[in-house]
Amino acid sequence: MDNKKIIASSTVSIGIGILLVLISTLVHIIPSYISSDAAKVASTIVTVFDYVIIIAFIALYIWTGMRAARRYRSDSMECGVIAAFSHTIVGIVSLIINVLVGILALANILNASGLKSNEAVVSGVVFGGVVGAMGIGVSVICGIGLIVLGALLNFMIGALGGYFGRGNSSY
Repeated sequence: MDNKKIIASSTVSIGIGILLVLISTLVHIIPSYISSDAAKVASTIVTVFDYVIIIAFIALYIWTGMRAARRYRSDSMECGVIAAFSHTIVGIVSLIINVLVGILALANILNASGLKSNEAVVSGVVFGGVVGAMGIGVSVICGIGLIVLGALLNFMIGALGGYFGRGNSSY
């Protein structure tokens, strides 16, 4: 397995993943600036978007595996590593963005009253009642765990995409 091959085959999916993360962050921030009348509609839109983004990321990492198998002639294991690598980079960028948003919200620069990230949800469930700077720190720890868990899951998703991408060829 070649490092250049991994980086080359994951560049496009990393770019698309980062774009999806930025869109997701904006979708979650915008409702906090909407009037209370439209808040229920905005909340529904955010909830639907949360489910759509999960499906989009699964499709992205399946496509990453398929693309690596077809274009770079990778086997299923390499496709899994490529998808896991892509997820890890996108996860780190997402974690950094969420920490920055948390710091801006803590400093009252950003109104993020309804904002929630995956790491914040996990840290809230596991360590309920932790707020402020300590809450951001606990969210980072939970975010690192989610990145590792997601890399393992996306390894399998990418390998599956690589299996489908190879088709009937025997390379």
